[in-house]
Amino acid sequence: MEELRILHEDIKNHPWRINNDSNPIYLADYRKLLYDFLDTFYQESKKTIYYEKYRNGGFYHDFRRAIGYVGEENAWWAIDHVDRCIQYIHMFLDTGKFNKYATFYDGCHNYKSAYSLRIYEWDDIKQNYFPIYKKDELNNIIKEIEEYKIKNGKFADKGLYSEIYYNNYISFKENFYYKLID
Repeated sequence: MEELRILHEDIKNHPWRINNDSNPIYLADYRKLLYDFLDTFYQESKKTIYYEKYRNGGFYHDFRRAIGYVGEENAWWAIDHVDRCIQYIHMFLDTGKFNKYATFYDGCHNYKSAYSLRIYEWDDIKQNYFPIYKKDELNNIIKEIEEYKIKNGKFADKGLYSEIYYNNYISFKENFYYKLID
C-alpha cells in the first residue's frame, strides 16, 4: 500500500498536473505515473473483497483508456474521469474501502437515453456494487428497449437490445438494485 501512497503523492505534485505544462516529456511522465498508479491499485485491490466484484465492471478498462487521452485536444472528459478515479482510489488509501467507482463510456454501443458516466456504489448488505441512475434514465432505457422490440418484432439476439439486458433493467427497477438521484 505504501507504493500506492507514494504514486498518489507523485501524481498530486506532478508539474504537468500543477501547471498544465505542455512539455511532452512531462505529459508522457504524468501518463506513466497514472498507469503505474492504476496497476498498483489493481494489485492491492486483489487482496480485498471488492476485487472480484469490480474487476469486470469497466473501472480498470475505462480509467486506463482515459489516461491515454489525458492532454489531448478536446478530451476534457479524460481528465475529469481520471480525477474522479483518483478520488476513489484516494478513499481506498484512506479507509481501505473501495465503496464507489465510475465508468465512462463514449462509444457507439450505448442507449440514446443513457448517460456516458455511470457510478457504481458498494452495498454492504448485498456485498456487491449497484449502479446509480438519474431519475428518469432507467425508465427511458427500458422504454428504448421496448420501442426497439416493437419496431423489430423481437428483442435483439444479443447486446443492448436483448431480452437479457431488458430483464436486468426491469429487475433493477423492481428490486431497487439502483439508486435514483436528481
